[in-house]
Amino acid sequence: MKESDLSNQMTDILLQDKQMSTLIAERWQPPEYTLEQLHKLPAGTLGNIYANQLLSLNLSPDDLLPKGEIKSDRDYIQLRARQTHDIIHVITGFKTDEVGEIGLQAFNLAQIKSPVSALIIFGGILTGLKRKGNFNMDDLLDAISKGFEMGRGSTNLLTQKLEDEWSTDIDELRKRYRIIAAT
Repeated sequence: MKESDLSNQMTDILLQDKQMSTLIAERWQPPEYTLEQLHKLPAGTLGNIYANQLLSLNLSPDDLLPKGEIKSDRDYIQLRARQTHDIIHVITGFKTDEVGEIGLQAFNLAQIKSPVSALIIFGGILTGLKRKGNFNMDDLLDAISKGFEMGRGSTNLLTQKLEDEWSTDIDELRKRYRIIAAT
């Protein structure tokens, strides 16, 4: 997908956004942080909730933060998408399970027209259709619907310096970004 017409289209859409253009021009990078620092923040803040999520998954920020050289605007956009993915899970309220991940991909599709998100959603639907037993297809479809509507009605989170908001209360952030959290 990296060099496809659809990927180029997504990049072009994001480059038209003034906040994203500013981030790209600056090649803005978040300040360094540790899981311990975030975990010590007050309960209910973005940083504390994010740290608790990573701890529950036995992950550290180092496991999630991509390394590598940024050679193009597209590289920067892909880097920011990876850097913010799990932060956006927290802000949107989508869990990190299969249904939550598909819901978040629907949010991403609405926000940045990501072809990768479209493929993940499609794959999730096909997988869900093949399943039997305790998998609830309606839950998956509800997450897709909720994610897409949430993404269309909210501030584009990829264009925000989310890591500067670690100490901000999650409800305040959701209100600012017009997010009604998935639950």
